[in-house]
Amino acid sequence: MSPSRRDLLTSLSPGLLAVAGCISSVQHTQTRLGEIVLLNMDDRTHTVRVEVQSSGETLFDTSKEIPPSNEEQPLITPEDGLPTDLRKYTVSATLDGGDDSITRTYPTNGGDCYSVTVRVGTDGRFRDMPSESGFEGCGR
Repeated sequence: MSPSRRDLLTSLSPGLLAVAGCISSVQHTQTRLGEIVLLNMDDRTHTVRVEVQSSGETLFDTSKEIPPSNEEQPLITPEDGLPTDLRKYTVSATLDGGDDSITRTYPTNGGDCYSVTVRVGTDGRFRDMPSESGFEGCGR
């Protein structure tokens, strides 16, 4: 007696799900950086050093002055040298020569293009480094 189509599909399902899960996790181990927004919510100017690394190699390193919140805030893009290859990236920021620092690795929860915001709070310290994983600013 030959197996029915239903029996055949049922026996294949766990294997197909395992393969699909592996493919899904591989797709989210690399991403692109579309921009890094430097946002100062303080009323004093701060200097932020931004480093982007991948596999322990520094790919981008710059220092920018961020004016008080009522002025235009700096934006770092690929035109400034931000790397655009599909990779796993670690973004680190250091405030005012070492007073405070923050580091995050991307991708976090998938997404093929990230907009990362380095945010200085009203107290003159890093608040957080939020990101948007569905940023549409990466060139294809």
